[in-house]
Order: sequence, then structure tokens, then C-alpha cells
Amino acid sequence: MIKRVTLAGRRLAWWLLAVGLTGIMAGLPAGCRTLQSPPTPEFFDLIERFLPQFDGSRERAGQPPLTRQDAERLLAGAHTERRWQGQGGQEVFTVVQPVRLGKGIAQCRVTIMALPGQATIHGVLFQLSGLTDPALADDENRIIDAFVQRYGDPADVDAPDIDLVWPLPQGGLVLLAAEADDPTTTFALRPLSEVPADEALGHGGELRDHD
Repeated sequence: MIKRVTLAGRRLAWWLLAVGLTGIMAGLPAGCRTLQSPPTPEFFDLIERFLPQFDGSRERAGQPPLTRQDAERLLAGAHTERRWQGQGGQEVFTVVQPVRLGKGIAQCRVTIMALPGQATIHGVLFQLSGLTDPALADDENRIIDAFVQRYGDPADVDAPDIDLVWPLPQGGLVLLAAEADDPTTTFALRPLSEVPADEALGHGGELRDHD
């Protein structure tokens, strides 16, 4: 009798072990899926995570300005290069985020700027490089045309570091002038105090002559 009970107990233990292992193996694919990287965002969607800070929509909705902590949350999952290090009188948080643009992918280096001792963000840089869409990689004007389609006609301003400005109620989305031998294209969200004003261009026609 004792031998029969022992044998039955062993069989029950092996059955429970088999069931447990089957459950673990079945759960592995789902667990692996949760560890996958988040989907690659579209470039304009990345910009528009921060746009409400500068177009007045956050203020109109009664929401506080974006903070450093908000910026880190909005860029969660990107590769961090610098975390609030001093640069040019400001403190910067820099990440590299792959983005979808046109018919391909690009690398976007995003730099959040904040004034020392302040929790709210001051400005945002978006630096594009490594475009895989040949049409965009060979002609920066095509990127500008995409901005015109989305945000309307910009202003052509007389400023040493800015080529074009899309004015916003509390700032501006600007195209920064490229330095010599710089293969990147850089856009920025800047506060109103750092955005020069000028007349808007007509229907983006002049953009095609942009250098």
C-alpha cells in the first residue's frame, strides 16, 4: 500500500512539473514581446510632443509648462547621450531617437535645454542625420517642403543663425542655418524672446531657392 501511494505521489509530482514547464514556455514569447523596443515615432510626432509648450495650447488648457521631468518622460526609450550637463549657459538633456521621415528612417538627436536652477524647459533642438530616403537625403528643400505642408508658410528672417521661422503664439519653430561641412539639418523650438520676426513668405515659393 505504501509503495502504491509513493508511486502515485511521484507521478503527481512529475505531472505538476510538466504542467509548470509548459506554462513557463508558453509565457516566454509574451514576455519577450514586452521587452521589445517601442515603435519608431514619426518625426513630426516627435516635434509635436513639445509643440504645445510654444504654441500656447498648454496655457490655454490650464496646464503648467513642460518640466525637465516631463521631457525625460516624453523621450523615454531613446538612447541618452547627456543628462542635464552644462553647455553655453544652459543645462541640456540629449538623446538619439530613430524616427520615420518620408519613405525611410533618420536619426534625430534631440536636445532639451533648461536654464540653470529652473525646472521648466527653455527650448528644444531636433538634429536630423542619416536619412535613408534618397529624395530627402539629397535635397534639404524637400524636408522644408514637408514642413510647409504641415505648418504653412514660414517667415524668412534676417538672423545669423536662423534661415526660416514658423511663428507660434509663444515662440517659434525655426530652421537653423547650417554650418560649413555640416551634413545635418537642425530645427528648434525656441521661446518668443529668441525668435526674430519678419513677413511670411508667399505659398512657400521662395523655399525652392533656399540654400
